[in-house]
Amino acid sequence: MRISLRRGVVLGREGWPLWAGVAVLVAMPVLAPTPYILHVFIVANIYAVFAASWDILSGYTGQLSLGHALFFGVGAYTAGLLSTLVGTPPLFNLFAGAFMAVLVGLLEGVPCLRLKGPYLGIVTLAFAEIAFSLAFALSSITGGEEGIIGIASLVRGSIYIKYYASLIFMLACTLALYALTRSKLGLILLAIKADDAAAEAAGVDTTRYKLLAFLISAFFGGLAGAYYAHYLNIANPETLAIPLSAAAITMTLVGGMGTIIGPVIGAYVLSLFFDLLPVVAGQVEFLTESRVLVYNVLIVLIVLFMPQGIVGWWRGRQAEPEVSSMRADPSRPQAQA
Repeated sequence: MRISLRRGVVLGREGWPLWAGVAVLVAMPVLAPTPYILHVFIVANIYAVFAASWDILSGYTGQLSLGHALFFGVGAYTAGLLSTLVGTPPLFNLFAGAFMAVLVGLLEGVPCLRLKGPYLGIVTLAFAEIAFSLAFALSSITGGEEGIIGIASLVRGSIYIKYYASLIFMLACTLALYALTRSKLGLILLAIKADDAAAEAAGVDTTRYKLLAFLISAFFGGLAGAYYAHYLNIANPETLAIPLSAAAITMTLVGGMGTIIGPVIGAYVLSLFFDLLPVVAGQVEFLTESRVLVYNVLIVLIVLFMPQGIVGWWRGRQAEPEVSSMRADPSRPQAQA
């Protein structure tokens, strides 16, 4: 039986590229020739969760967040401080970082969610910049520019064990977010995105649900940040910086907004392209030295020629034969989604 909703990717037989991708990820330790490539995939797994957390807020609810790195950084610094100062177990720190991000999201969301569009985006960016400045101002606690170092590893052992742990982490978080979007909550969030005034007229407490989306987004963003800190054993101001917020937005645009799976795909495409280009290019000096240029050109091309992202493009291709057959046979009843 095919499961297909407008707001999601197809998980039936037309969704074979998704399952093929999962199979490739599972087999990656066999396919990857070097530990560096596995490291790149581990970081991509973390960024995939981070980008998907942005999508639940901006892609599904339509609330523009330009400072999403705030949650990632709060999760990273919380995990780092607990690990180095208190010595709590990394698994505890993971969820402590996520809940601290939720608390910060609550402090940010309550006064901000009556704002819309660019006004909300500017305020979220301002909150992230405040946190970024505090990371330097409170250097006795945060370590300043160097950050917090010596954070305990969440997973001990070889790079292969760490890779599979990060893969399980990514799949669990992605499935949790995907299940949320397929629930009644997902429908409400889409209704708010489409027309929050109409949703409110229908009896939906839009402010409450916007705040809930904000907190869910903060939780998974903080979770990704805490995992990042325990993997790289460091939490520094870069985890709060504007480029990280921009990365989440870019990954989502490339993969497809409002899909959850799209940001995951975008995270892999952009992370792997940027980090593996020098390895693949080898002795091609131009590609190695101009990877930032090539990376940005790739982003522009995808956004121009796939405005709905990779997932939207794929869904459109799958819908074309069905639309053509319906035009050829107008008496044919429409298939139920």
